[in-house]
Amino acid sequence: MKRIFIPLLLFLILGACTRTEAPEVAPTVQARQATLATVADRLIARYNSAVTSCAGGTPAFNCSGVLIRRVNYDPNSDFWGYSADEARVGSATFSYIRNGLNSSSDDITSGYVLMDPDSAKAAGKLVLKARCIFPFMADAQSNSRAMHGCGFANRPDPTPLPDDLSNCATLAVPAVTPPAWIKNFNEHGSSRINQCSLSTMVAAQFATSLTVRASYPDLTNLYGNEVLFEPWETQAPANLPIEAIFYNASKEGSLVNAQALKHAYRTKTDIELPIIRLDFGTGAKRFVLREVDQEDGWTVAKRLNERYANTTGECPGAKAAVYCSGVLARAISYSTSYKAWNPNPGSAQPEGVSFSFLRADVKTLAMFRDKPAGIIFRELEYAHNAGLTPVQALCIFIDDGATDRRLDKGCGAHAKHPTGSASCASQGITTFDQFRQHYLSIANLSTRREHECSLAIEPVPFMLSIESRRQLVTGSESVYHRFNELMIEAWPMDIPSRLPLDTFYYVAGESSGDGLRQAKEIQKDFWRSTDGLIKPVIRLNLAASAGDWFTYQRDEQAY
Repeated sequence: MKRIFIPLLLFLILGACTRTEAPEVAPTVQARQATLATVADRLIARYNSAVTSCAGGTPAFNCSGVLIRRVNYDPNSDFWGYSADEARVGSATFSYIRNGLNSSSDDITSGYVLMDPDSAKAAGKLVLKARCIFPFMADAQSNSRAMHGCGFANRPDPTPLPDDLSNCATLAVPAVTPPAWIKNFNEHGSSRINQCSLSTMVAAQFATSLTVRASYPDLTNLYGNEVLFEPWETQAPANLPIEAIFYNASKEGSLVNAQALKHAYRTKTDIELPIIRLDFGTGAKRFVLREVDQEDGWTVAKRLNERYANTTGECPGAKAAVYCSGVLARAISYSTSYKAWNPNPGSAQPEGVSFSFLRADVKTLAMFRDKPAGIIFRELEYAHNAGLTPVQALCIFIDDGATDRRLDKGCGAHAKHPTGSASCASQGITTFDQFRQHYLSIANLSTRREHECSLAIEPVPFMLSIESRRQLVTGSESVYHRFNELMIEAWPMDIPSRLPLDTFYYVAGESSGDGLRQAKEIQKDFWRSTDGLIKPVIRLNLAASAGDWFTYQRDEQAY
């Protein structure tokens, strides 16, 4: 099934034809960003709209403000459903947010945004029915309120139920204007549990629910409002009027939960919901949609497995295979003394940074020095297309190249072999037979890697490195032969948000058992060092069966 990006007010109607030609090219980063910007602009406009009623005199929520529902990811239940208490009472809780009405946001972590009724109709989605609104969170489901949570506590339901379930208008002295509601609220101890409910059918009453919040700044700071909605059919989630997933920018790690919600919905519906960053610290521009937030850990793991399995010999534009295939991984330990994504300032080779190139046809038995954690970069071509700082691959060795004592950023001659260890190209070594003769000319395994020559990041020599490793290295010779070494030119320090970082990894089953902890610490450090960016922690298992080399687990994240 073709995935649909939901944020448009009107969905594209998909044709039923079956394609037999090459698969569609994925949308470019720029195209996705344009779509996300449209969603953000629409939500910002609704958020800043301060109308008291909509067309036809309907309440303001029909055309202004934003309705949100707080939900957390649970692998054992569908977030688009409702709780047992909500099912028992027959109403589900949402909140209505609009400029000037909000709480401190401490009660908001993540959840989803509801389409306004007109947008839902236009998109062919269900139009959910609002039952009533409380100016402050009333905990309606847990307080034994009648009339599906809109009535008084411990009262029987009237028979039949009225169309309008709100009860402020039914009081002996109706409390439907701001002064009357405030008077009634004060008479009942200014307790949010004792407040009466206002109508979601009468525009003036709905407006009252918004106006009275300003009279209670302490409550307003602590609590949002509560809008009760009639339950919906949960077995057809694709029909629900969900516009986006949101997360609170001030809540550390809430993005991880939002990404899990997106993944769960996509798995059931094949619909790609956008993720919105809800930022209460940016004035009127509360909604920001960032391309970097949209990808969840499951998607990253899938892409890594696809890259690992891709054994192409050349990338488009006559570029080496590393530009579009394989996985660039750097083994690194977590420390409070440095940032894992920076080049090592104390390195003996400050101009070059060591990575390993992992691929299904590259015999990789372990990571550098058995370090249990590290970072993974996107394929080299990605940075150019995504507007990030590109990194430059310099050369590759078929095992550990002892690059700390080499010239030319780790790609040139080694101090112990100033002539024989220069780059392969400079010595005229271009074929497998030539490379084999040179490589095996040193019998001592411990010094062979110091004499080894580096291969260029070009299609033919790069594939020569893979073929030579396959035929000349078993991986059991020494700890230095269990991986290859690819040198990348050192990039500027302290630019984490500009790097083509893909993920943080830990090695499955490593002996110290400390890899996951270190990867999670790096993940947290990255969040703190950027504008709330999240990269997933991925489990790396080099001995796994095909397609399972990289896996993502929600419960292995730092948040």
